[in-house]
Amino acid sequence: QKYKGMGVALEMFCNALQGGYTNFGVFELYGDNSLSTSMSICLRMCLEIPVADLTRYLKSLKSVFQFMDLSSKHHMAKVMEMPTQQVVMLFSALEEGLLCFDSAVCMQCFTAVDNICTYFYTARHEQSEAGERVRRFLTEQPQSLRKHLTLL
Repeated sequence: QKYKGMGVALEMFCNALQGGYTNFGVFELYGDNSLSTSMSICLRMCLEIPVADLTRYLKSLKSVFQFMDLSSKHHMAKVMEMPTQQVVMLFSALEEGLLCFDSAVCMQCFTAVDNICTYFYTARHEQSEAGERVRRFLTEQPQSLRKHLTLL
C-alpha cells in the first residue's frame, strides 16, 4: 500500500511508452518538452524509492523495473542527462532487480542492462554530447557497470 500510487503512475507511463501510440521524435522536432518533463518526473519517482523497498513491495513496484527497462531501451540519452550519482542509484536498483526471485523482474533488469551496455558501447566513441556523458560516467564510475556484468 505504501507505494501503490507511485506504482500505478509508473505503470500508466510505461503503457504510454510501449504502446506505440506516438513517435517520440516529434516532441524534440517541435520543441515540446512534455516528454522530457514526464521522463524526468518518473525518473525522480524511481529515485525516491529506497533500493531495499523495491523487493519488499514488489507487487506495487514491478512497474519501476518495467520503466527502467523501457527508458534504457528508447530514452537512454535522457537518463544520461541526470547527474552521475542519480544514474548510479538507478543502477543500484537494477542490481537489486537482478537479484530478485521474480523471473519477470529479473528479465526486465537483464534487458535493461543489455540496453545500457549497448548504448554505452555505441555512444562512447561518438563526438557528441551523449558520447561525452557516457565517457564521463565510465570515468567517474568504472565499477558500476562491471558489477552488473558480473551478476549476469
